[in-house]
Amino acid sequence: MVQPEVAAHRALMLATMLQRLVLERTGGAFARAETQRLKAWADEHDLFLALGPDGLQLFELAPGDWSKEAQEAVSWTAEELHLLLWALQLAEAPAADARSDAAPLLMKVPLLQPLEKFSVEALRAETELVEAADHWERTLDGARSEVYARTLDEDPSAGEGDDELTELIAELAEEGFDASLGPAAALRFHLAHTLQLQRLEKLPDAALAQLLGIAEVRAGALHWLLRPDDEEEEQEEEETVTPPPQN
Repeated sequence: MVQPEVAAHRALMLATMLQRLVLERTGGAFARAETQRLKAWADEHDLFLALGPDGLQLFELAPGDWSKEAQEAVSWTAEELHLLLWALQLAEAPAADARSDAAPLLMKVPLLQPLEKFSVEALRAETELVEAADHWERTLDGARSEVYARTLDEDPSAGEGDDELTELIAELAEEGFDASLGPAAALRFHLAHTLQLQRLEKLPDAALAQLLGIAEVRAGALHWLLRPDDEEEEQEEEETVTPPPQN
């Protein structure tokens, strides 16, 4: 597990980017001045060390220059910030099926203030974090399965050559699934009988897409809290094997 101060540092970095998003949407001379203040404060506390070159480049763009895609990507980090603040015992758990609102989360972080005001004592118990991680990993698996099932509903040939799907159908057949019903039905059998997530089939497409996004970010945040070395190893592999694309 990460140390509380490491989780707090990451939370501060995320909050800084989300506040920069607020300024991006505000615009004008005030936003430009506040962006400079925010950058100076973040530099002072070494918050950009965990941001990476692409994130730093985005931060340093003038307010109003972010693409819609960049704004949407940063807005999703509110999910990770919410998870970290919850893990640090500074916020309630996020809603199970709704996106986190960044505004009240930013109120819990001392942006542009002395960091002594960010009182961090300990993370929640590991058992509590593991329980949350299991929930969001299961939800992520379920959302991906339902998305795949809907793709197969539209085009059954989309699953051709998918060895993992073939193996899954064989395993489910041993549990009583009728393989003649096809791959989409197999995935939904998996949802209902293995993951206990029957409700996903009834979600509208937009709601399912949102749940998928929520689950991806929250599961990732909890994975980092519990197994930070995994992410460090992945970053090292990317740096040594596949350099990041240059924009």
